[in-house]
Amino acid sequence: MQYCPACERPVRDFTGNCPHCGKPLGGPASAAPPAASTPAPAAPSLPSASPAGPASAERELALADDGTAAPATAARPAVTWEDESSGDGAALDLAFDPGAAAPAVRPAAGARKAPGEGRAVAGFLSAAEPDAPAPEEVERVAGFARPGNYVLAPLYALRVLRRLGPLRRELAARRDEEARAVRLRRETYAQWARAHGREMAADPAMKPAIDAVLEANRMLQGFLAARQADFERFRREDGALAEQERAAEAERAKRMEELAARELTLRERSDATARAKAKERRAEIEWRNLERLAQGDVGPSSPHAARAAELQQARAAAAGELAQAQAEERAAREEVERVRAGIAELDRQLEARRAQIRSDPARRRLEEDHDERRRAVEDALARATAQALARKVLAPDSPDGRRLQALDAAEDLAVRARRLAEAAVARIDRTMVAVGLAIPLAALALLVVLLAVLR
Repeated sequence: MQYCPACERPVRDFTGNCPHCGKPLGGPASAAPPAASTPAPAAPSLPSASPAGPASAERELALADDGTAAPATAARPAVTWEDESSGDGAALDLAFDPGAAAPAVRPAAGARKAPGEGRAVAGFLSAAEPDAPAPEEVERVAGFARPGNYVLAPLYALRVLRRLGPLRRELAARRDEEARAVRLRRETYAQWARAHGREMAADPAMKPAIDAVLEANRMLQGFLAARQADFERFRREDGALAEQERAAEAERAKRMEELAARELTLRERSDATARAKAKERRAEIEWRNLERLAQGDVGPSSPHAARAAELQQARAAAAGELAQAQAEERAAREEVERVRAGIAELDRQLEARRAQIRSDPARRRLEEDHDERRRAVEDALARATAQALARKVLAPDSPDGRRLQALDAAEDLAVRARRLAEAAVARIDRTMVAVGLAIPLAALALLVVLLAVLR
């Protein structure tokens, strides 16, 4: 298949102008103007099933490949996947839901079904799992091998216990890597299908894949139309929650300012308490020095009576000042705690409202059903792209074909790495590990008994 040097899209021959971008292809008739009356290939289109009003954020999903808008009175060109539920122009988000269960992983290329075999689509997995990884590879990943007899069980148990933690972390990392690879391939496949509907519609063999996308889209639109009232209700709840969050943020900012002022007052009261304690300690030290000097005789007949009376007054004043400072400090601390408790209660109420909305069973069921239908549309788009790649509608040696094949290879590697890690963890012989741990314990117990007998 040949490609336009300007837009890199497939053309039937290399003469005249490109039917996609209109630029000369470089052949003998490249100076001829593009035909203006050539009709676009006929293609199925989905009747409008969009609910009126702003009940949904979905918009129409157009699989046009030339980027040009058709006149309003003209027939819809090529393939148009209508996913219109509102006229707000918001883009349809078919991104993979990371909270959903991971899609079924694909086996190696040799295990994939050929086009037309059963119900499989080229580029996607059959239901059967591929052959298990080779034992040598599993042992290399695990870092240990099962010994041939139980004499070496303690050494095996030691190696397993040392490798078990890293193996589990590696398995979790491989699963995350696989999920990212699957998500990236699915999204890229679906994105290509959105932009190249005309090329797929030109091949009659692509009609089942196109019909599958249209059917999935009809189911999504029917669901949106049937549940429009629920979407409106939950959107109102979300709006009320957003308003509550804004009010809570404003109230929280005010209380944080009050908390800062209260904490400043508390620091001042704490400093005053510290000064009062120091003053009281000085008065006590002077009183003890006077008692030592007077040898305990500080009565009215003592020559130190005047000084003793003065120090008694100083001690009483310092004690009263300390008590007052401590009372003011306690009051300031209570104010700080009160403001902090108010902020915590505000946050708790807001989080409780969020949890109440998130835990609504009706909302959860609606979101799950919606996500399931959106993923069904994305699955159908991705399968259409895989079928186009298998039928050479998308040439394997084209830039897009090479890019999609690279994503396939990356996903295959991620799947293989995940399966190797799983096999390494599953290969652990728990009986051998138990025996390996029991042998040293039994030997230790026997040694203790022998020592006790020999004594």
